[in-house]
Amino acid sequence: MPALLSVVILVGALTGYFERLEQAVYDNAVALSYRSPNATRDVVLIEVDAEALMSANATDTGFRGQLVTLLERLQDEGAAGIGVFLPLKYSRSVPAWYRELREAFEASRLAKVDRTAWHQLNEMLKRGQQTFNTDDRLEKSMARLGRVLLPFHMGDAIYNADPQPAAPPDLVVHALGRVNGAAAPTNTGYLLDFLVDAAVNHERIAWPELPASEFSRVAAGLGYRDVYPDDDGVIRSHPLAIGYDQNYYPSIHLLLAAWGLSLSPESLRVSPDEGVYLGERFIETDQALRVLAGFHRIKGRDTFSRYSIRDVLEESSASGRFSGKLALIGYKDTLASSSYVTPTDHSVSELELHANLVVSLMTADYYLKPSWQSTARWLAVALATILAVAMFWMPTTLAAIMGGVIGIVLIGAEYYLMFSPRLWVPLSAPASIVFIVGIGLFVFRRWSEHKAVREAGTQLGDREQGLMYQNRGQFDRALEHFKKLPPNASTLAILYKLAADLERRGNDLLAIDAYDHILAFDGRYRDVTRRRDLLGQRQHKTPPKPNKPAPRPVDDRDRRAATATTGKVRKAAKDVQDQTLGRYNIEGHLGRGAMGAVYRGRDPHINRVVAIKTLDLQEEFEANEIAQVRDRFFHEAEVAGRLNHPNIVTIYDVGQDDGLAYIAMELIDGHDMRRYTKKNQLLPVNRVMEIAAQIADALDYAHRQGVVHRDIKPSNVMLDKKGRTVKVADFGIARIGGSSRTRTGTVLGTPPYMSPEQLSGRQLDGRSDIFSLGVVVFELLAGRRPFEGDSVATLMVRIANDPHPNVMGLRGGVPVCLRNVIDKALQKDPAKRFQTAAAMRLALLRCIENNYTGTGARGR
Repeated sequence: MPALLSVVILVGALTGYFERLEQAVYDNAVALSYRSPNATRDVVLIEVDAEALMSANATDTGFRGQLVTLLERLQDEGAAGIGVFLPLKYSRSVPAWYRELREAFEASRLAKVDRTAWHQLNEMLKRGQQTFNTDDRLEKSMARLGRVLLPFHMGDAIYNADPQPAAPPDLVVHALGRVNGAAAPTNTGYLLDFLVDAAVNHERIAWPELPASEFSRVAAGLGYRDVYPDDDGVIRSHPLAIGYDQNYYPSIHLLLAAWGLSLSPESLRVSPDEGVYLGERFIETDQALRVLAGFHRIKGRDTFSRYSIRDVLEESSASGRFSGKLALIGYKDTLASSSYVTPTDHSVSELELHANLVVSLMTADYYLKPSWQSTARWLAVALATILAVAMFWMPTTLAAIMGGVIGIVLIGAEYYLMFSPRLWVPLSAPASIVFIVGIGLFVFRRWSEHKAVREAGTQLGDREQGLMYQNRGQFDRALEHFKKLPPNASTLAILYKLAADLERRGNDLLAIDAYDHILAFDGRYRDVTRRRDLLGQRQHKTPPKPNKPAPRPVDDRDRRAATATTGKVRKAAKDVQDQTLGRYNIEGHLGRGAMGAVYRGRDPHINRVVAIKTLDLQEEFEANEIAQVRDRFFHEAEVAGRLNHPNIVTIYDVGQDDGLAYIAMELIDGHDMRRYTKKNQLLPVNRVMEIAAQIADALDYAHRQGVVHRDIKPSNVMLDKKGRTVKVADFGIARIGGSSRTRTGTVLGTPPYMSPEQLSGRQLDGRSDIFSLGVVVFELLAGRRPFEGDSVATLMVRIANDPHPNVMGLRGGVPVCLRNVIDKALQKDPAKRFQTAAAMRLALLRCIENNYTGTGARGR
């Protein structure tokens, strides 16, 4: 699973996801930041539209003549500064035909012929020259006003020139001062990446694209107007100054902000690589002298006061509407060659963009990248990565909560720094790492659980369908369903039993098919190979050799044990060859069960080894009890015979021989769980949970069949020799829910493992078995039972009233989730326990999943 984290980080880095996410969060924070609506009141926009251009060009003076009138009108109304964002690159002098007409007039003899007419024509030509020479008028007007600022383009092609040309003299006079005699720049260095190939709104130009020389000389200041977007096309920052040819030159926005604050151009100074002084205020920047600007929303609201050039020229100049304000003159958005994208708007005109940048500097509405930004960011990434790795070992819900909370905290911290101290520290990448991993783990694990449940449901359905068809004798359909089950031990056991049943019934072809399916997954499973070969020989008309095993003699120890236990085993003392019970050959003594002796036997018809559980009715019970006990004994076989589950001992046969009742059942090549309740032989924690989950699965199946075991304890839980499969045995004291065969109130079971309701004689359901299973799990973990007493009465009182010990205090390495399972299973009130064994099994499986690589590692 940690590979998921590597994939998240790698994909995020390669696709630029983290960078785009940080930019998106930054833009959103800028858009949500509060900005006073009064911040833009000192900047007005005077827009030139197409109609104004057409009407101006129809006059003798043209548009520049109107510009002269506009500048004088703004001067009269007290504008603090004027920024002209209109093309003034080329001079427009007197037309050639007019100069030729003037020269011809002066060379004529009209002055000698008619002096009066000559004077009249001369005055007309002078007035015409004044009309045509609007650039001269504009130059004189700008010189007289002394507050007109002009922009120029800082072209990028110059940086690729070799050698680089020197700055024009008209520009050098507008260079900025430097702090403490800082060294002059010798090259652009860090500016190259910012400028080269970034001129997206105009053609590549050579240095510099200045206004016409006559205008540059008289302008109050020259500043570059270039603003370049980031790689996603959004304008977030702009440089306040640029270094070239031994000097630094200001942006037009910095110049306009200085005039708007009544500061002289001399108050602007550069501290290389650090920032720019705007009067006494220091504006901290990055190495390229760029600053992250704050942006007002433009679209949908009147952020700036706007005027048409015609409105300004036609209205009275005594209104004072421009007093103390900066006036920016430029094309309306319908005439602008391009639009720009900002964090707050997707389309703003060039004039609106410049106005926003000027207001940002005037009101100190900009964002800083602190010197510790990079350190904080990478530290957050490292911590987020460590936390994300740790999440893979956390419980699902905890990982999701931590991922969500920490992700929100990091994003919240970034927004807070943007809103209050106006600092930008990108924390979106580490936030997304922990958030994606936390939520991704939650979704993946929940999906896996649901998938497992669905698959388990499908497998259970196939198994139930197969068993149903097998009971009906429709063996072909049963085999079809069994083949769909996963090839685990329980499936192979079911198939083996079906094949043996088919073999007994003479259905060799289906039996061979079943055996072949088993061999495809386990070529050494039990005696399948031998059985398959025998059936194959039978199909080819080759009778197999007799393979009837001779019965193993019962030794004296077995005979004495059998005789002492039951008093007789079909005349055990008379003749060894008489050691049979029903049709079964007795091969040895296995021990004693809840009702009688247990023997090892063999069915000679199919050569199957079985365990035979016996009950001597005549010698163990009074004559008036025999009928009732016999009914109870066969009731055990009836109940257990209904249960067909891989974790429940299978009942094959039941019968009676000379007063000796018996049940033939599956012989487990293994041992019961009692040996693992000793402190020096305790199983690993996870193995205990796996065994408990199998027991819970068996109990859930039995409960759904209406059967309550009533005596779950270590001796009734068998583990095969390989230590893989668990079998629950001895459903002999079980009662069918709702049946009257066992009287309500009858106390049956083993006291240390009994539930409080079982001790009190109340009617029981499956929750009683869940309590007993909780006791077994506790004992397998701690090496002692949760409730102990010197007498049965003391034990019963403690089970009914005393809390059980904390299992984590008795054994190290027990995970919290397992303690919680035990605590819930051992609740005194059945309503507070797991309501089904399936629920307890699911809790154990989840705990196993979390514990294999988690806290339970110490107990393995």
